[in-house]
Amino acid sequence: MSGQAKRILVLGASGRVGRLLRLVWEQSPPSDVELLFQSRNGPGVHWEPGQPNPFGKLDAVISLWGVTHGTQTELAANTTLALAAQDLAADAGAGRVLHCSSIAVYTPKDGMLAETDLTEPPNAYGRANWQWNRRWKTPPGQSL
Repeated sequence: MSGQAKRILVLGASGRVGRLLRLVWEQSPPSDVELLFQSRNGPGVHWEPGQPNPFGKLDAVISLWGVTHGTQTELAANTTLALAAQDLAADAGAGRVLHCSSIAVYTPKDGMLAETDLTEPPNAYGRANWQWNRRWKTPPGQSL
């Protein structure tokens, strides 16, 4: 890749997946990529929805943030966070948004799951993720 480094923001850098990605990327940094990290009180920039964009222009946003435990009301914040990632990406000019959901939205079964499998979440976390998946907004540019 030539030219200026792609600026990629990881929302939720202090969560389980965010911590794993940071470890891998610290050991083997991707070339021609500037990685930025966000968390509420962990590594990276401490930013929350509703605050001004401190990241500037971005090429992509990876949305890992979300509530994994709590009441149905607390878990419903996942929809707000998904939409906030979309809004931030649009504000920053990002052409890509990658939302990482959860297999918790699927009906449990033995063996491999497919995207065409039934979505009958067995718990509140799965139902909350299914809700934000269903309320999808059109992403800026293209979405992966």
